[in-house]
Amino acid sequence: GLGSVPVVQLVNKPRSSKAGGRSEITPAIRYYTDSGVRTLLGAEVAREFYAVPQRYMMGAPESFFLDEDGKPRGAWDAMMGKILAIERDEDGEVPEVGSFPAYSPSPFFEQLRSLSQMVSAEGGVPATYLGFTSDNPASGDGIRMSENRLVKRAERRQGQFSRGWTEVARLAALTSSGLRESLVGSVESVRPLWRNPATPTMAATADAMMKMIQVGVYPAQGDYVLKVLGLNVFDREMLRRDRAKDATGVIARLMGQQPPTPEAQQLARPQDEG
Repeated sequence: GLGSVPVVQLVNKPRSSKAGGRSEITPAIRYYTDSGVRTLLGAEVAREFYAVPQRYMMGAPESFFLDEDGKPRGAWDAMMGKILAIERDEDGEVPEVGSFPAYSPSPFFEQLRSLSQMVSAEGGVPATYLGFTSDNPASGDGIRMSENRLVKRAERRQGQFSRGWTEVARLAALTSSGLRESLVGSVESVRPLWRNPATPTMAATADAMMKMIQVGVYPAQGDYVLKVLGLNVFDREMLRRDRAKDATGVIARLMGQQPPTPEAQQLARPQDEG
């Protein structure tokens, strides 16, 4: 009896050619991910040859590669042998022993770094989020600039998802209220409240609010200012009670430490509670 299907679609990047939206995991990111897995696998294989380099022996008789029973030694024994006891041949010469150079697996991780930069460019995610950092930490301005694309994407998603979350609130009201039209009508004006995706510092937010209050754009004790400062509903209610107590104390001192009258208590309450 809801009049609609109780399912809400949160469309990501809708386009006229694709009304259902598109995923953030693009074909390019899938390719970079597959390439990264292949690179890690190559690093695992290269690690074995780097830890145990291949050896060679020139001029050695076949008996050197046989065990006590005359059977050929296994490849593992030949690679992991730490001590090689070599006898001279019939001419009194010692066989030449050496090892092939083992290449470091560092190029694989450099390739991973390059892949992470390509993922960062494709997905708008800072490279530091992917685990690759430089020796010199970035400055505060540098960090904000690297997060600029991600912040802009988050702001656009807030606008795209607001309609869906409003529909979620309407369906929740229909389900909980038993189709009471009075409550459903009030939900039509409900909109999601999003935080600033840039997550500025407390000092920067307070400085911006102070300037807006000084020019008269925002009221000094309004709910909007408190919300922007990051105070939740419970914090704002506690702040209202504290203000009421302070105002009551001031009135009491002005009246010669006499308890305030009900009219004075009413005047001491914040205007938004009236």
